[in-house]
Amino acid sequence: MRQRLPLLVVLVTASCGDPSHTSSEGDPFPGAPTLRITETIRLQEPDTLFLGRPISLSIGAGAKSFYVADAQNNYAVKYDRAGTPVLVYGSSGSGPGEIQLLTGMFSVGDHMVLMDAGSGLFKLFERRAGHYLRSKRFIGSASTFILSAADTVWFGLKNATLNSVVAMWVPQTDSVIHLGRIPEEYSEHPNLNRFTSLPVVKWADTVLVGFGPLNGLVLLNTEGDVLDTLVIPTRHRRGSAASTVRASSGRLAPLANGISSLDGLHRLSDGTIALVHSDNHVAEGPAPRITATLYLSLLAKDLSAACVDQRVPIEADARPVIQFQGDTLFILHQQVTELESHTSIAAITVGSEGCDWRALEASSRMLWD
Repeated sequence: MRQRLPLLVVLVTASCGDPSHTSSEGDPFPGAPTLRITETIRLQEPDTLFLGRPISLSIGAGAKSFYVADAQNNYAVKYDRAGTPVLVYGSSGSGPGEIQLLTGMFSVGDHMVLMDAGSGLFKLFERRAGHYLRSKRFIGSASTFILSAADTVWFGLKNATLNSVVAMWVPQTDSVIHLGRIPEEYSEHPNLNRFTSLPVVKWADTVLVGFGPLNGLVLLNTEGDVLDTLVIPTRHRRGSAASTVRASSGRLAPLANGISSLDGLHRLSDGTIALVHSDNHVAEGPAPRITATLYLSLLAKDLSAACVDQRVPIEADARPVIQFQGDTLFILHQQVTELESHTSIAAITVGSEGCDWRALEASSRMLWD
């Protein structure tokens, strides 16, 4: 077994941008993955249904519909392929079917699930009609990047009591299993605990887990045993270092501005793993605007090599929200003016042609000094 070490994920409050607003930072990096914008869809936002702070994106079958969770208004909106809103899930409040603090959303089977951190509940809605059905309590900090199938959901869920980082939930029976262990970096650097996103990928009997502000991934079997640890090299993004984490002295802005965050994992059709990192740009203040530069990397099917750090050709006025379907990366992003904001979804195909594959090196630490 290769002796490498895991990574840890940082999640900061998210928001998004507009379609034609693409990166102006220069040409694509040679030797990195190939990214091509194939379509942009502008979402219609009437005065009664605007998107104040989008934080989560879900893609319908065949990308014929889109679901957006808005943390400012505590609801989720379904849009058709043309970007027209057709259905709303939830509303702000503390009653049944109401949301106190929306932190994410995902679909499973016939359900849309809204994550309400204010009540500590996952709230289930009928996907086609929008009716509230029931709630499910979860203990711990749940990631917003969810891997769901027809009848199961795998997601990062940091549970300090159980010392676990992954949960598998079967909504029909409400059975839950917890896997993995919280990396030591969380206790060594307590300020990392404010970042809760732990993206996961599952195939066959293995689960790959990422930990945002760190540099590695952990491969588990479905019993929770560690099969391997992988450290992903950096080329253009910031990466992470213990010295940078220590220098932040527990403050969010210096920490978020000094390291990369792993925000998404996805297995492509050829078995390679796509990783999306963000270099966040956070201003000091009680309610700072957060923007980010995104980078996409690929991990070989046999987990032996990586093709790293292609800059994602999207420029936004707030932090973009990402999601995958098939070999396409979808990015929800916003362009903000003095009078209004425009929200769009860009579809970007991911390819490996021209990749400079680099063998993964062994490491004993997830944070590099």
